[in-house]
Amino acid sequence: MEANLTNALSRQNIRVDVPCRFTIAISTDTDTMNTAAEHLLGLAHEQIQELSKDILFGQLRLVIATMTIEEINSDRDKFLESISKNVDSELKKIGLKLINVNLTDIKDESGYIEALGKEAAAKAINEAKISVAEQEKIGKTGKAIADREKDVQITDKQRDRDVKIAITNKTGKSALLKRKKTKVSVRPKRSETPV
Repeated sequence: MEANLTNALSRQNIRVDVPCRFTIAISTDTDTMNTAAEHLLGLAHEQIQELSKDILFGQLRLVIATMTIEEINSDRDKFLESISKNVDSELKKIGLKLINVNLTDIKDESGYIEALGKEAAAKAINEAKISVAEQEKIGKTGKAIADREKDVQITDKQRDRDVKIAITNKTGKSALLKRKKTKVSVRPKRSETPV
């Protein structure tokens, strides 16, 4: 059953439209079935729907009047629970029970809900931008650390290579000098007699 409530006042005195769809039925509880027989027997289907709608609208207005727009908009579970509790207890008085409630898009004439949505979207976008910037900063820092470590490793390898070359060169020169000394000492001495 459609119950599209319009111009209901919230706790902040902001008028809202709350389109709803209710599923109601005759209760299977024995006492409630007897109540249904007493109140609904002899009524046409349309009359039962009108009676039900009156109850639904009254309870919807009552619940909306106790909640702020923020609560209605952001805490749908609480809103639906309040509607279900109030509506079910009232329907039970005429032998009916609430099976399900579905809310569609809640709106207000002043654009308050839309503004809340824009604010939430802007806040989410800003938080995402901050998060991206922080992650990029972490990434740049990590890259700089990795680059520095790579440079250190390259410098260490070059130093090690240079040291090995220097050692090799020093060892090679020492060996060459030893060979030269050995060659020099092995040569026979020339006689000092003139010819």
